[in-house]
Amino acid sequence: MVKGGRHRSNNDSKVMCGVKGNELSKYTEAIPLKDQDASTVSQAFVTTTVLRFGIPQTILTD
Repeated sequence: MVKGGRHRSNNDSKVMCGVKGNELSKYTEAIPLKDQDASTVSQAFVTTTVLRFGIPQTILTD
């Protein structure tokens, strides 16, 4: 889920927030994003999930 546009960073630019979670463990993490472009979101997913935990067995999207 990507939410945002309402929060501002220290330099007064818009900040988006990507949220990911694990349904079984209830682990949730918010990731700051510059925008909602597919390349930005996919890069954030790779750096915050794949590189840390490995490739997910299943990915659920809305």
